[in-house]
Amino acid sequence: MAVIYEGLKDLKQDEIKLIKELVEPGYERVKRDFIDSKLIVDVQKADKAGNRAKYTVHLRLDNPNLLLTAEESDWELHKVLHKTLDNLQEQVRKKSSKKTINEKKIAKS
Repeated sequence: MAVIYEGLKDLKQDEIKLIKELVEPGYERVKRDFIDSKLIVDVQKADKAGNRAKYTVHLRLDNPNLLLTAEESDWELHKVLHKTLDNLQEQVRKKSSKKTINEKKIAKS
């Protein structure tokens, strides 16, 4: 599996487990359209003087022909992960539909 995690050293074990549980199935859905790709997950935690922390998640889908990125921030880790994965999957959907249209045009000519 080509998922690379960055910024996990500042997180607790339960947060790391949640990230891996949500990101890996999301990558499997993305990998259907871009087979030779790797997903780079960068999680940053901004501790404030209180009980809550703000999370920022950067996702980069790196393919030899394409680079897609998504970034979101939120106070709850699971929400920010879902938002970021949804944004990335939307970009993948758009690019894969354009790729399919271009392949049909090439096949006709």
